[in-house]
Amino acid sequence: KIEQDPQLLDTLQVYQDKGQQELNVLIGSSDGLLVGDRNSVRNKQTNLGRLITTATTSKLAADFGIVNSGGVRDSIPAGDITYRSVLLVHPFGNTIATVDLTGKEVMDYLAVVGKMTAGSGAFPQFAGMALTIEGGSVRGVSIQGVPLDMAKTYKMAINNFVAAGGDGYPKVTAHNSYVDTGFVDADALRGFIAARSPLKLADFSPGSAVVRR
Repeated sequence: KIEQDPQLLDTLQVYQDKGQQELNVLIGSSDGLLVGDRNSVRNKQTNLGRLITTATTSKLAADFGIVNSGGVRDSIPAGDITYRSVLLVHPFGNTIATVDLTGKEVMDYLAVVGKMTAGSGAFPQFAGMALTIEGGSVRGVSIQGVPLDMAKTYKMAINNFVAAGGDGYPKVTAHNSYVDTGFVDADALRGFIAARSPLKLADFSPGSAVVRR
């Protein structure tokens, strides 16, 4: 038994201590609270939702990104940010993916996403786009500040869970342009925070980009 083998216990303790050290590594900082608590992120756009989707779109050179709020599990307190904080936000080890969609396909996708119920894990967080959702219908879509062109092709960043139809999202894994990059969502967020710190909350304010009526 392990408890009867002091040498094995000492060996395991070394690995445990190393793991704890890695979790406590300082990766960046922010000038305020990045909001990811369940009651907030599943009901409205938050700065952490915007940060996560911005990090993903940046990592994958995508035009816009969407994340299900069920994939956001905690807030990040103001001040120093450790790797532990990032893993509390993204504990599932989801990978991030891209799919190239025409403007029409984007609208078809958003027609489903726009109906996601507030309060549920499916509730979407966005980056790189602005839109109005009224009674579940989507209109006034722009990407990177330019009105959506139905004939143009756009690269969307999502996680592999929603790509496979998780939380009721449209399944896109069979799309001929779908690519699961293998990058883990937590690592993408960690890298973005490290590269952009100190983070300013004003840069990730949802503002009025997504209007619900």
